[in-house]
Amino acid sequence: MTEARKPGEARPDLIIDPLDYLILDLLPIEGTLHFGAYPVGLAAYEIQPKLAEGQVKITTISSRLRVMGAEGWVVKQKGIGTSGKHVWQRTAAGDKALHKWKGEGNGGS
Repeated sequence: MTEARKPGEARPDLIIDPLDYLILDLLPIEGTLHFGAYPVGLAAYEIQPKLAEGQVKITTISSRLRVMGAEGWVVKQKGIGTSGKHVWQRTAAGDKALHKWKGEGNGGS
């Protein structure tokens, strides 16, 4: 039987290559701001048309973002305005993982 994950415990087996890395590559770095005040990022519905010509379901993208959030690779921020829109940004850990993945000859780099 699988044991529950302890807080802070990494689960690299949950990362889907290349999908998660392609999503990471679309996200700005955590702390990127618009007008110096509002986080710049993408919502799942904004990622969808940019990923595999929109052929990946938005529910899949949303679940991948949540998994990467649990791994500390992405963070959800409150977006611009009062609409309640949340955007995702890539953390330093996610950026490190992305660069390592690209350095291994993936992602066109």
